[in-house]
Amino acid sequence: MKSVVPISLGRFIGFTAVLLLLAAAPLGAGNFTTGNGPAAVFGVHEVSLTGNGGAADPFATVGTVTFTPPSGSAHAVTVGMFWDGGNDWRARAYVTEAGNWTWTSHGAGDPGLDGKTGSFHAVPAALRGKLKPHPANPRALVTDNGKWFAPIGDTAYCLLGSADYQNYVRDDWNHGVDFVRCSSFGHLRDFAAHFTASGVPGIPNLSSLQSDDAKLNWMLENYPGMYLQYIMLPENPAANWSMYSVTARDELLQQMVARFGAFPAITWQIMNDSPYPADGTGNTAVANTVGTFLVARDVYGHLRGTGARRGKEAPFANSAWTTFLHYETKDAVAADEADRSASHHKFTWCGEDRYETYIPPAQARYFFRRLMWAWLLSGGSACYGGAWDKVIPYSAGRFTGLDSIAPITRYLATRDIDLGLFVCDDSMADDPLATGKDRPQACHRESSEYLIYHPNGTGTAEGVNVNAERTASFKFDLTGMRGEGKVEWFKCLDGTIADGGTVQGGAVRTLTAPWIGQDVVCRIVGGGGTGPRISRSALPHGSTTRRPPGSVY
Repeated sequence: MKSVVPISLGRFIGFTAVLLLLAAAPLGAGNFTTGNGPAAVFGVHEVSLTGNGGAADPFATVGTVTFTPPSGSAHAVTVGMFWDGGNDWRARAYVTEAGNWTWTSHGAGDPGLDGKTGSFHAVPAALRGKLKPHPANPRALVTDNGKWFAPIGDTAYCLLGSADYQNYVRDDWNHGVDFVRCSSFGHLRDFAAHFTASGVPGIPNLSSLQSDDAKLNWMLENYPGMYLQYIMLPENPAANWSMYSVTARDELLQQMVARFGAFPAITWQIMNDSPYPADGTGNTAVANTVGTFLVARDVYGHLRGTGARRGKEAPFANSAWTTFLHYETKDAVAADEADRSASHHKFTWCGEDRYETYIPPAQARYFFRRLMWAWLLSGGSACYGGAWDKVIPYSAGRFTGLDSIAPITRYLATRDIDLGLFVCDDSMADDPLATGKDRPQACHRESSEYLIYHPNGTGTAEGVNVNAERTASFKFDLTGMRGEGKVEWFKCLDGTIADGGTVQGGAVRTLTAPWIGQDVVCRIVGGGGTGPRISRSALPHGSTTRRPPGSVY
């Protein structure tokens, strides 16, 4: 074994630009702008208008603003206005280009909102932009700046209803999390904050909308690299959705899309943890209605999906309005759900598994890093869970589950790894002592780069833990690799890096980690491929679970 050193920022000077995006320190103000600018590219710019005060129901006044970018009218976008109290109306642009922008308003039902014009100037900024499917692989994500997005999630349903949200987000970011799942207005299971009155007629709750708005604005200014899965409706909404008029429901959805649709951090989850009856009624009808609404009204095309109950298959996987799949699981440490969903060619999200305060794993630090690595190398991503029904900042709780997550983020960034270019194939790695859920997780980029996570695990369910008496070792199929490959080992516990020397391609090789009692990632970088590798059956110990050949991540 050669030198063993801890991973550090100073060691990777050449990746300074990437690391700046991952730094815990927030970026400066100016990502949300108003007036004449200058606006930030991939930020939000807001236009303010004043109505004439004649609308009996301001939520029913549907005005629009057309934003024309520097590239011209062919790329213009028309967004809905939203009411912000009194005679105040606003419209927002997601800024996609540098240069001079113009805008024109169209105020249906309110002459004070009609025919207004203006302009602003946009400048380049260090923002990533919104999430979208990877151009080379719809099962992965990139941001609008063209970089692969490594989603490291946390589920915090009540976040937007908490006064402690800033400390929560700060702690998450400092521990490597870049994606938080949370319910609108912090309400997980009822409509108490969605409408100002129960039953018909009901109108959207302006103060709740403004509260979420302020929190998203703060995140954009201070942690623009933090993304949000915004759960629009409470769990199992069909039971209460019908209490409100169609007008009230449409107004709520319109206000959500108009207010939040320009934020690059947003992805839409219609509902969470809900049953879907097979007869097409109830939650099925609600999900289809809202999904269709988003397709028509969300001009920026944010990711869309919905969530089923724990242990169920991802719902609406074949629906045109669904652009990501969502699972709730228990002990999904091998990411088999991601394997099963591969044929749908959509990003796959494990939204919750265990929590440290609810069905907790015995060894949370190991459990959650194992969950993260397995899902990342299997075509999806998983979430940490602290307290599902409370907002407890990580530093304020007796938590350990995020203690090994920041090294994942750093390692992928400093190696400039884009897993959207990799193919998943666990069958390339073989360990007869680690099969089924304990198997190594493997993927490769052509025949020039390989990543293998070996969980080196023992025990089952909540008792899963690292095998303290064993050194991770496995046979790996390198028949497709030309010449020598450079081997690097990553200790998942703390991010320590070890130089593993070189390995010769063209055959099945045995690789052994330099540490006893650790789960590890092995990275092999070679000089390219020579053609198809040998059949998996040529290896003496076949994995009990394998992906379909050629399943793309």
